Amino acid sequence: MMVDKPIPPLTALPSSQPTDDEQIIFHPSSPKGKSAACIDDTLPTAPQKPLTFPPSLQAITDELKCWRKITDCSYFSLLSTDKLRNLSDYGHLKALELNVDIPNLIQSRTNV
Repeated sequence: MMVDKPIPPLTALPSSQPTDDEQIIFHPSSPKGKSAACIDDTLPTAPQKPLTFPPSLQAITDELKCWRKITDCSYFSLLSTDKLRNLSDYGHLKALELNVDIPNLIQSRTNV
């Protein structure tokens, strides 16, 4: 039968401090009288080209710009019934944003 030798208990905990031989000393990286190089980590700015879109995406962008300008819900009451019926999805979203109920608006005009 093989048995490992028992390990004697530790009488003192090892120190986490390095001995004098292991001390780390930092020296300045540049000699006196010379200045250290300064690194500029900002990215160079190149002239910006205007952002161009394909024609189909440009049409959507233009329509969004038009709807974004509308801030008054009374705009929808000025539209004809045909225009209200043919509103784009963006128009419906803008109406929803301004709390305008397009189906009720159309119905109020046709029941008069």
